[in-house]
Amino acid sequence: MRIILLAIAIIATTTVRGQEAITSAGDIAQNDGYILSWGVGEVAIETFAQGDYILTQGFQQTKLEVVSITDFDEQGIGIVAYPNPTSDFVTLKFQEENLADYEYQVLNAEGRALVQDHFKNDATEVSFINREAGVYFIRILDGLKPIKTFKIVRK
Repeated sequence: MRIILLAIAIIATTTVRGQEAITSAGDIAQNDGYILSWGVGEVAIETFAQGDYILTQGFQQTKLEVVSITDFDEQGIGIVAYPNPTSDFVTLKFQEENLADYEYQVLNAEGRALVQDHFKNDATEVSFINREAGVYFIRILDGLKPIKTFKIVRK
């Protein structure tokens, strides 16, 4: 009976499983015996460097951030937010004449709307004076459609 239980335990623990990651993008390339597979969003756990070549490998990256200062939507509407980081105000500068349909929201790190208002002119100041230090988001809306989100750091 012990031998059967030991055999079952050995078989159960020797099951081979390949590593699997769910990523938003990735690919595999092969050339002359080398295989390179990559995925967007992997945590770096090890880096090798030799001359001008650097290889970083790892698991799901949680710190990948893409922050843009200038962005244009599909209609060619441009907007910038500055300064970032800030300690008092962020200026939203709109490159659009007719601002009637546009508004902005200030969101905290959890995504809760703290402020929602319409643009008053092409250079609107958003106050962060009474806000705690941390990360906030300013979402620009065209009616109900979000067209741009800025990540703002409050010092």
